[in-house]
Amino acid sequence: MSFPEGLVKKPRTIGVQENAMDAARIMASYGIGSLIVIDADRPVGVVTDRDLALKVLCNELDPEFCMVGDCMNDEVVSICEEEGTTKAIDLMRRYEIRRLPVVTKEGRLVGIVSSDDLIISLAHDLTDLSSVIRTEISQENTKKPPVVARLGGE
Repeated sequence: MSFPEGLVKKPRTIGVQENAMDAARIMASYGIGSLIVIDADRPVGVVTDRDLALKVLCNELDPEFCMVGDCMNDEVVSICEEEGTTKAIDLMRRYEIRRLPVVTKEGRLVGIVSSDDLIISLAHDLTDLSSVIRTEISQENTKKPPVVARLGGE
């Protein structure tokens, strides 16, 4: 099962050899708090605004000379593009994360899926399902009850 169309978004990325200042500028320009760190089109880490604050600024490192590879989290949990929402939810729950890089079978980055987008997609699905139920209930309520013949002339 694959993801519904439109659920996997274009990821914001940075190269492993870029510096922390570039990461901060990219995050600021897109109004986001994390970037997928790539090396040869494969995700090798995630760097967040929190990583930059705690690992670079609090240690008084120069963000122009601190490489993203030195301040990123290199434990990447990703999902294959052929897997679907159920697996994504399971991974997010298990690893307590809100975003998953989406990769090909070969491990190349093709997108990102977020818990927010999953929730919105599932809410739409539930709305569609509830409209089917409402229609069925409405049709049942408008049906006339069956006529029951009484025996014995009563």
